[in-house]
Amino acid sequence: MVKEKRINEIITSMQSFNKDLFRKAELLPEYLDLQKELINLTFNDSHAENGKLRIWDVEKHLEKLNDECCHIADEELEVFKEESKFICNAIKSEFSGNAGEYKAFRSLETLRCKNRVMKNIEFKSGDHRTEIDAIVFTEKAVFIIEVKNPHRDIYIDERGNYCRVGDTMHLDCNIGEKMNDKVYLLREALKSVGYANANIISLVVFTNSTIHVDNRYDYITTCFLGNLPHIIERYDGKPIYGENNISVMMESVSKAECKEAYPLEIDINQYKYHFANLMATLEEANKKCSETIDTHEAEREKACQDTLSKEVSEMPKLIKNHADKASSKIVTAVRIAVAFGAGFITSHIIGSYRK
Repeated sequence: MVKEKRINEIITSMQSFNKDLFRKAELLPEYLDLQKELINLTFNDSHAENGKLRIWDVEKHLEKLNDECCHIADEELEVFKEESKFICNAIKSEFSGNAGEYKAFRSLETLRCKNRVMKNIEFKSGDHRTEIDAIVFTEKAVFIIEVKNPHRDIYIDERGNYCRVGDTMHLDCNIGEKMNDKVYLLREALKSVGYANANIISLVVFTNSTIHVDNRYDYITTCFLGNLPHIIERYDGKPIYGENNISVMMESVSKAECKEAYPLEIDINQYKYHFANLMATLEEANKKCSETIDTHEAEREKACQDTLSKEVSEMPKLIKNHADKASSKIVTAVRIAVAFGAGFITSHIIGSYRK
């Protein structure tokens, strides 16, 4: 009962992700609030602020506590660590995505051709749902911009599979299918105002120019951030859209946009419970260890007190024994001295008589 009460107390104190559905723009603030709650419950507030701790610091601290408690919560710890990987990756992904988009938007501000830009557009049609980082409307074409901010080399095969290349090749997604969905939903939005056959160009932009990109998929164009303005400005085509056409298309996109809230890919309530259960288990074990140590200390102190009391109670007897021994030694010494003196006097008298 005490443990369950503590678990509920911990969960109740956590206010992040307190609803079922979330929009994309809400995710990063909620993840950061969750991380702060985990840190503050594990450490004190001052330590958490000054140390700039993260979820992996929480893991390390709980691992240490578990070691000190003889690995009493090994299973609970592993469950928490596995779920924490998703949270950490989600935070990292949101930061990376936001940083990449910011760089791309700044790059688009340098365009020297006539253009209009729409950012972070969300579409939904039936089972199709997508987000477009940016749509750039120019006189010659409508550009869909997908921003990527990877730290590893990228390989896109002939079927559109998007792979990160390191010691091994890891399949991330099918970028071809993702871009097709974006084009389809944008075209559906433009269809309502008579632009079903709009000239739409897909551009995947990489913000990290230190990596190598090998694109073998013919239906999308890839480039680094520095080349983005030049590709749009130098697009080979005739001017087909005037300012009025572009305004009408942008209005249709705004009407079609659907910024809905969606459930998370992870059960946050379950994650909170696993954390609370782990904390309560370790706190309970630590309390028992402290009580055991206190008991041992008390027993040791009592034994010391008993020994001291015994020594004190026996002190008069010891003193008497020592005194008796000292007196005996003194008497013996006096006797020896007297005997020695008598012998000396006798020998002196006899010596005088002989003379």
